[in-house]
Amino acid sequence: MTNGSNSRIATKEIVDLLLPQVRTQDDREMLVLASWGPGSKRQYDIDYSGSAREFSVRFVDDTLKFGKSLDESHTAAIELVLDYLRTAVGSDQQPTIDRLLAMLREVPDSIAVEPPYMGLQPYREEDSRLFFGRSELIKALLRRIDSWDLAPEAVRFLAIIGASGSGKSSLVKAGLLPQLREAKEWQFITITPGAAPMLDLALPFLDPDAAGEDPLKDLEEGMLEDEQGLQRTIRQRLAQDWTEKDGVLLFVDQFEQLFTAEPAAEDDEQKARQRAERQAFVNNLLYAASVPAGKLRLLITMRADFYHRCADYDNLRAILVDHQEYIGALNVQEITEIIEKPAELMGYMLESGLTEVILDDLDAGDGRPEPGSLPLLSHALYRTWHERSGFTLQLSDYQAAGGVKGALRNTADEVYQSLDPDEQQLVRFLFLRLTQLGEGTEDTRRRVYQDELKFPGMEQGSVERVIGKLTNARLLVTGQDRVRSESETGRNGNA
Repeated sequence: MTNGSNSRIATKEIVDLLLPQVRTQDDREMLVLASWGPGSKRQYDIDYSGSAREFSVRFVDDTLKFGKSLDESHTAAIELVLDYLRTAVGSDQQPTIDRLLAMLREVPDSIAVEPPYMGLQPYREEDSRLFFGRSELIKALLRRIDSWDLAPEAVRFLAIIGASGSGKSSLVKAGLLPQLREAKEWQFITITPGAAPMLDLALPFLDPDAAGEDPLKDLEEGMLEDEQGLQRTIRQRLAQDWTEKDGVLLFVDQFEQLFTAEPAAEDDEQKARQRAERQAFVNNLLYAASVPAGKLRLLITMRADFYHRCADYDNLRAILVDHQEYIGALNVQEITEIIEKPAELMGYMLESGLTEVILDDLDAGDGRPEPGSLPLLSHALYRTWHERSGFTLQLSDYQAAGGVKGALRNTADEVYQSLDPDEQQLVRFLFLRLTQLGEGTEDTRRRVYQDELKFPGMEQGSVERVIGKLTNARLLVTGQDRVRSESETGRNGNA
């Protein structure tokens, strides 16, 4: 599928082509008639107001929605828009229309209007321009990281800890890493520990030209046997392949999965092997981050309710004392930024009073909301944007979406009710497989490989179809053959 950047470019190009053609009310009515067909003005509530750009963006957005409501190919309506423009624009713009039509026919979803809010999708580095609300915290974290270069003996380790849904991963990915990339000449690596943490650690450091029958296995076993294995590997890669880099920043996201992702051990010997692998994972990380004048900078994020599990590792417990940042709840000003700034950036407005209603629903008017409410807020804002008509997000849109307390439930209910009974049963099986039951902690999501999602008596095609529907609704995230839930006990991947 065409990536989001190309989608934005394509949408902007269509808008730019439309601008000279929609200056008057008559021009706009003619465009709608040619693109949507006779009777469209009576059948649909079409807003002809606003500047040429406002109308053009709204029209492209509405045309994409209109097309998807038809039984036929949902690209038909936007293709008619481009065909209409072909008769109106000059010869120098014909190649642009040819390219857009070819893109659309090859990948039907390649043209889409980008929402200003992430909903249940976690923020990535490429979403940094939409990430707001943590500017002061990011500055403080950057100062801590910069201080490592001033003292060769410094331990280059920082644990970012917070409640589920407090935005730890998003803070690092969309807030911290983009600024570090601009300022530092480092090799940036991100991992999430799974059932085989040493494999997860070894893989990004593997030399593609390494000799041996199984270089990856050799690297993994070398780290298992010696806590200095990672440090030696980093030194070798910097000397041979990453020579233009000053060091390595390793970000271990969702560190708590070191404790939760492993399968249940069948016997004492297997339990001992799992404990040894987890200890070797911790030892390699902390040795490389602590060796004087070393080249590894280590960041981790971890849910606060798993903090006690670190006590099983003496070196990790000791280093956490002075090398952690606990993420608290946002204040009213920061939440207001999250609500208003992305919409402003993308050219939308909020109806007067909407922000105050949302803050009240978050119980933020007299203090700070619960940290776990961030994902619910993000999804409510995304659904409000989806419900809009035109450039203003209105209170009625927010209420139709279900508000902070109901938007996620509404989305889940809508998707679930759209499934047949067999698919509904499959959803129940699927979310059980994607949940790690807590022992003295909240239940938590777990990542699984797609080939693990095989259910007796159910065709794999049905499984893939249901996963696709849940992914399109942003209730699941897939990538690199893994699937994970975005609705962990009502929370999401911004955790």
